[in-house]
Amino acid sequence: SSVMEREGDSKQKAAPVKYTIILAVITAGVLLQITTGQFPYELIRFPVNLIIIMVLITLAALKQGKILAIAGSLPVSVFLIALIAIQSIVMGLMTDNSLKGSWPFAMTYFMLLINLALTVGRRARSFRLQDTGFILNHAGLFILLIASGLGAADSRHLFMTINEGESLDYAEDYETGDDFVLPFNITLEDFSMEYYSPKFFLIDAKSGIMEQLADESSQGYKVTTDSLSDKAGFAPEALIS
Repeated sequence: SSVMEREGDSKQKAAPVKYTIILAVITAGVLLQITTGQFPYELIRFPVNLIIIMVLITLAALKQGKILAIAGSLPVSVFLIALIAIQSIVMGLMTDNSLKGSWPFAMTYFMLLINLALTVGRRARSFRLQDTGFILNHAGLFILLIASGLGAADSRHLFMTINEGESLDYAEDYETGDDFVLPFNITLEDFSMEYYSPKFFLIDAKSGIMEQLADESSQGYKVTTDSLSDKAGFAPEALIS
């Protein structure tokens, strides 16, 4: 019983330690954000992202000691997922989506990758048939996070201005403004755009009844339209009273 008590005490002491370490890593990310700015995703472009993937696979294959076992434990998984969820909610409320490129988000992302790799590796080494669903579920999430994070480091957002009948083999990098040579040509054979004049409708918010506006509506409203502007290429606008 004394052995069990000592093991319980050690687990209770280890619990706040692992959360403190995670928060310390994220705090370091906040300091890096303040001092250096956004996380430089170009640092993890190929082949660096491939090396990181190989390191994660190696971690999954290692026999886990006490430290790795804690890093791949369920409580750590729940804590990291909660942090990702909180940051994702904040990200959804931000207009510029800058949190996704921040150091704290990147730190949380990498810790979650390590946790998933260790979790999958631990179950795979002691594989039983009933573990199939668990392994496939977590391995799928691992692949999804790898593709959306490490894989996205090699993506480029390009902008091209091309006229009808022209053929171009370069585009402009959306972030840096530099020209980027494409491994293929793009030719604009034909281009057409049709514009439709807007129609004005009156909608009753309570009943949902909708009728097209005229000089006088069936509900007794008198409607006047002034300053109508309907230019091609621009959103139509009008002052309606």
